[in-house]
Amino acid sequence: MYSYRVNLRLAKAGKGDVFSEGKYNTAISNAVRYFNENVKDDISIYKFSCGKRNIVLFINTIKQMDENVWLRKLRGFTMYLLKNTDLDQYVVNTRLWTAVVGNIEYTKKIMTYNINGCGMSSSMLKTESNLGFKDSFGSYFDVTSKTWDEKKLHEVGYSVDDVKENLNNIKRVIENEDADYIVLQEYQLQYQDFLHLKGYEMFHSDRYDSNKTAANRVRLFIKSIEAREFEPLEGIIKDCYRSRNVVACINHKKKILIIGVDMPIGSKNKKEKELNEQTWREVNATRSNYIEEGYKVIVVGDFNAHNGPKSEYRKEFEALNEGMVDMVPSDIITFIPGRTTIDHILLSWDQEQNTNFKPYKYSDHVMITSVLKL
Repeated sequence: MYSYRVNLRLAKAGKGDVFSEGKYNTAISNAVRYFNENVKDDISIYKFSCGKRNIVLFINTIKQMDENVWLRKLRGFTMYLLKNTDLDQYVVNTRLWTAVVGNIEYTKKIMTYNINGCGMSSSMLKTESNLGFKDSFGSYFDVTSKTWDEKKLHEVGYSVDDVKENLNNIKRVIENEDADYIVLQEYQLQYQDFLHLKGYEMFHSDRYDSNKTAANRVRLFIKSIEAREFEPLEGIIKDCYRSRNVVACINHKKKILIIGVDMPIGSKNKKEKELNEQTWREVNATRSNYIEEGYKVIVVGDFNAHNGPKSEYRKEFEALNEGMVDMVPSDIITFIPGRTTIDHILLSWDQEQNTNFKPYKYSDHVMITSVLKL
């Protein structure tokens, strides 16, 4: 992946500070969205800013491009913008647009968000059917498919339409962040029609078939322009049921490993507790092995644990966090009802804190975003 800063000259001399009042920002934003949704996926615009008479586009590409390619590549953007604004008064023709290309720092925006029933209690779900199937490792087990209980929703003044509206709102706030990597937790099968993020490839546990069960707890979305460089890292978690708690993708070319987690919660059952602890060890072992091989490793999501004295898996979390940089400070509450910090972004390299936290009514967790310097 290559990142560029492209300066597009638009205004004629003597026309004043065309962009100084910001009145074209919405039109430019729409043109960026149009371009990203319709152009070939070897190039995408991820940010823009304006000078007095120019627009600066920040662009990701799969391969390096020289200056002569940019005008042709950005033609769709310019045509859309000129057609939908009065900016054509400032140019004689599109050949006046020039591109000045320069390499910029390679950065990626990552998001983690536990959507937790999309703002509705899990008690509003009912079992629709029992499903039994074999996973890719040959293990057979039963799972339940759940759907919204319309009667219970009605009792608390909601309907299925309210749930759909919340899902659409969640999709809107997620897409507005325009992150390169998105990790969602407590993602249910019935969300797929609503939380299909255009321009992203979705990855899930290799041992839980997303078309058969609602039990997947974590999904990883990678922008399509970069997803082709990633492949699933399979078989991290040996226990079939707990494999739903982890998804991992690896980029061997750039030596990047992303592990998305929604770690299992505590249990009083001895066998279940042992399997939960094993899951922690397996994630930690994967992290450690790839760091030793020179990969940049990101472990991100809902850990259901923190380094406080009341955290059941405190020791396991501290072991996983050893030698890592946590982009979420310990004094930031990420799980609002528990007033705890259980959502984290762990990096295997050192960089300054630049994390943002946004609470929305659609979940009892906060949305967390951070810019990674890769």
